[in-house]
Amino acid sequence: MILNQISIGKSGRILRPTGDSPEVKRLEELGFVEGAVVRLLRKGPMGSPLLFEICQTQIAIRREEAALFQVE
Repeated sequence: MILNQISIGKSGRILRPTGDSPEVKRLEELGFVEGAVVRLLRKGPMGSPLLFEICQTQIAIRREEAALFQVE
């Protein structure tokens, strides 16, 4: 499953990023690394941004950025 497909309140474990773009590098520095558990807290009015909790921190990212990560 792709990270932007998680339902509100559900969690997933990041498997790997899809690609090696600057956006992926920036998100990895914020904690979106392989093995990290993320939980979707809420979605913006048009489905973006997405508010995630990761490593006891809340981070909002665009739907397109969330599509760069696979989760289980």
